[in-house]
Amino acid sequence: MKKYKVLLVEDEIPINELFKNILQQGGYNVTSVNTAEEALKILDNNSFEVILTDNILPEMSGIELLKIARKKYPDSVRLLVTGYPETSILEKAINEGEIYRFISKPVGPLDLLSTIKKAVEHYEAIAQNKELMKTLEERVKIRTKELMESEKKYRNLVENITDFIFTTDINGNFNYVNKVCSRISGYSEEELLKMNYTDFLIDENRDEIIEFYKRQFKEKIKKTYKEFKVKKKSGEIIWI
Repeated sequence: MKKYKVLLVEDEIPINELFKNILQQGGYNVTSVNTAEEALKILDNNSFEVILTDNILPEMSGIELLKIARKKYPDSVRLLVTGYPETSILEKAINEGEIYRFISKPVGPLDLLSTIKKAVEHYEAIAQNKELMKTLEERVKIRTKELMESEKKYRNLVENITDFIFTTDINGNFNYVNKVCSRISGYSEEELLKMNYTDFLIDENRDEIIEFYKRQFKEKIKKTYKEFKVKKKSGEIIWI
């Protein structure tokens, strides 16, 4: 079973020893110090799942300490012990230190252990969520790469095939044409993308072709193949 690390900062020796004993008996790996300065030195080279500090300390307040700790180890769950839960203190702690929870003095052993247990659960939930997001991001990158490679292969196939291949919107305006379309029709790709497929139809089969494609859209048929006569830019009539 994992032993979660707790950094305890309390300048009152009896309370420090009491909290340390309670947490150690609860199965936690506790590092205890009496000053914020000592805590910062330890935080230079060590991370903790939970940081528990009194607010009133010799060199700086617990809020200031947790503010610094948040920048170094944003994933650590921060708890503030205070005997004076004034509104201004609470607001500052929340805004500057992003405190997870407050512990009011005096606090009993069961309440202390319960709070630390919830803090650890909160830490694990955040860690699992980050791991899940990392996994999802990796999967998205892999899938995106696969799709890009697949699209590239498809485009190469379409661009090099000898058939007249195009796609249109629901109104029949071209939104994709392959190189063969441009070569056979005599229009450039830019010109074609400003045109409607009906611009190529001749009177002989205009109504039939229009009706054919209307049915494709109505019945949501994704792919279709049909040969019919069209008029090139030069006026020549050809089959496509």
